[in-house]
Amino acid sequence: MKNNYWCPPCILRQTLDLVRSSTEDEVSAEVAVKNVFRAMSEMDFSRDTAAIKRDMNHLAKQSSGNGESYERFKTRLYRYALEVFPKLVTHVETAGDPLEAALKVAASIDIFAIGTNHHCDLQLLKTKLADTDRRRLVGDPEEFYRQATAARSILYLLDGAGQVFSDRLLITQLPREKITVAVGADEIGSATLEEARIAGLDRMVEVIERGADVPGAPVDECGQSFRRRFDQADLVIAKGQGNYETLGEVDKKIYFLMTADCPIIAEEIGCQPGELALYSRN
Repeated sequence: MKNNYWCPPCILRQTLDLVRSSTEDEVSAEVAVKNVFRAMSEMDFSRDTAAIKRDMNHLAKQSSGNGESYERFKTRLYRYALEVFPKLVTHVETAGDPLEAALKVAASIDIFAIGTNHHCDLQLLKTKLADTDRRRLVGDPEEFYRQATAARSILYLLDGAGQVFSDRLLITQLPREKITVAVGADEIGSATLEEARIAGLDRMVEVIERGADVPGAPVDECGQSFRRRFDQADLVIAKGQGNYETLGEVDKKIYFLMTADCPIIAEEIGCQPGELALYSRN
């Protein structure tokens, strides 16, 4: 996906969020912010979005120190996710349509947002789930399930750290014996092999690494093993906007599951900005 004038503000916001989670030192944060602003002002709009995000993420990490604060942040995030997960299981299993409920939870970016106390606030979680239930899911879950049951092999591409627990919820609603999960490299913000293990995905399905340090899954930049699995898969399930940015124009049966925050992406897939979407181009 190529850049346009909508992209720099979003990339900048995401990068500054990473700076905030990567360091608690104000001096280091100020240096990182200045470096990011300088790099953004010289951004080459001809480059694709994923490559620019990778460079900004690396710059944020390098400029803000050794990333120990970010590791502490991830520890808090996963402690919260482990605490919340049993309640999400109950929410999905007791829903009138468990598949649609799991799709909505997996598409939402808000469920695993943690507050200042970093532990499960039951009332806040109930509010988030009720809001997710009320939201429209743009797409056809029944056709998605038919495609999943008909496929001989499914490649499931994870998105962000923390969301692996919602991915596990969705995988339990699908023929998981056909599923291979692909995780990211150690770039800030992506779900990694370690995090898939924390969520217990490795005990349910085979887990492989993409072999690239770019957000999303630009196939040409990924490892040989991933490329082989991608080519062999009858169906790909790709979580998040980053995967859409790198795979949206690929001629393959891919279902993209996301919160369509980007107005450009929302327009392309036929929904309103901020809506939950299950989209397939083919």
